[in-house]
Amino acid sequence: MSPGATPRQTFFKVTVPLSCGRALMGALFAFITSFDEVIIAVFVSGVRSKTLPDEDVDGVRTEISPVLTAVSTILIALSIGALIASKSCSRQRRRALAATS
Repeated sequence: MSPGATPRQTFFKVTVPLSCGRALMGALFAFITSFDEVIIAVFVSGVRSKTLPDEDVDGVRTEISPVLTAVSTILIALSIGALIASKSCSRQRRRALAATS
């Protein structure tokens, strides 16, 4: 803000680019960690409802299902997408820093 930028400009041109990749990766790791909590999902879900982790464990135990392949593909795609977004944010931050120098 010392060169005369407003607080809003500072937030969107400095704070957001610096935290963009870290926020995406944190969200991805939180999703993967919560997705892996099969035991909690079994206790939280009722007798009649089936959660996705519970269904995955049952699928591995009893049958080979295309659902497991689809879920794995989606998780891999999300991971790759988060990596690409993180790299893009990092590249934009470097360009912004180079333009100001």
